[in-house]
Amino acid sequence: MGCLTFPPDEVALVAAHQDGFYRSKPFDTFQIVDGVARRVAPAQWPQFVIELDALSEKLKAEQCSHLEGYARWKDEAIAKLPAGVFVWLEEFQSWFSRTRSLLTDDVGPDEEDGGGELRYESDELHLSPLVPLDLRDCIREGFEALFDGPRPFESLIGALESSFDKPLNQLSAWQRYRVRSDLFPSPWDELDEEQRRSLAARWDYMHDPTSAAERDLEYSAAFNEFDKAAELAGHSALEAAQLLLTRDGELLNRLGVPCPDTDVPPLARRLLTLEEMRTTGVERTFHHLSEWLRRAREQGIECPPSLHWAVEHRGGSSCPHVLEEQESVSVEGPEPWIVRAREHADNIWLRELANNKRPEKRGIASEIAARLWRDDKMVTKGNKRIGPDYIVRFALSPSANGGWQPPPPD
Repeated sequence: MGCLTFPPDEVALVAAHQDGFYRSKPFDTFQIVDGVARRVAPAQWPQFVIELDALSEKLKAEQCSHLEGYARWKDEAIAKLPAGVFVWLEEFQSWFSRTRSLLTDDVGPDEEDGGGELRYESDELHLSPLVPLDLRDCIREGFEALFDGPRPFESLIGALESSFDKPLNQLSAWQRYRVRSDLFPSPWDELDEEQRRSLAARWDYMHDPTSAAERDLEYSAAFNEFDKAAELAGHSALEAAQLLLTRDGELLNRLGVPCPDTDVPPLARRLLTLEEMRTTGVERTFHHLSEWLRRAREQGIECPPSLHWAVEHRGGSSCPHVLEEQESVSVEGPEPWIVRAREHADNIWLRELANNKRPEKRGIASEIAARLWRDDKMVTKGNKRIGPDYIVRFALSPSANGGWQPPPPD
């Protein structure tokens, strides 16, 4: 949304509930405090209305031309707005649509008599505006933590308490945001109260830093249990792969394999689980997954189409010579992002020890992920953003890709 449509002084007036035309159900503003969205009281906004009025008077007194004055006012006015304040898109869209002006077209059979067709001003929002380079830091001010560091833990059970019995459209904007970001793709409105609470409790367990050690033990124990399971006894590598890929999601939930909307699709994540399982002793046949697919075709075994998709997006190939190349590359060492992630891990681990803290793998993985994305511009072979759980499993594992061990204190 550009300034021509909704300039900074109107933002301040409406947020302060001072504009008479907009007084009917104006939007609210929020800011992040200790990781939680808190409403900004309208009484805090009048000071910014005064500052913006003073800026307008100052530019008029300097006798700038209209164009020069407007250009200066637009840039300087944005900087006068408070840092780190935002609106919820759904609430703002509703308000913006409701308050658009009724216009008269310039064409119509009765144009000379003031006729013409009535229409509402467009309520389309431009959510990816062109931002001048010199304003980018100003606009990001107050939101640095969202880009530069791990998200603080806030209990989902606590955020949704007393609301598990409500449909999605009756939750607050902050609660809807948490449901959509943390419980995706679970269909909130199709679940009963107990199921919703159970999902929220599971999310809390998987993200609470105080549960990290217990999760690591559970994760390792579950893999060891699965490795030794009688159902896999005597199966070939191909059969073991198919067995895992055709199981329901309960195993993945038990292992704590993440399911964020930014991750690869579910069967591809099962494939990653399979590869880790395969290298920890399930089957002594260490064939590449593309080789399993080739064997399946030779034996007339039908594989799920998603298995082919997953292999393709992991860089696999059913061609023997490509397989040999891939295996020879893997012997040379871990992928570059893994090497870089371990360098970050060493630095962060030693920093935490120096600050008399007790670092944990899952606790530092979010910061590593942020650094890989922001500073190193690194992604996976499938061009996917590297998430914290991916880092824990493939970069910080004591056995995977040559293994990583925490550095001793200096």
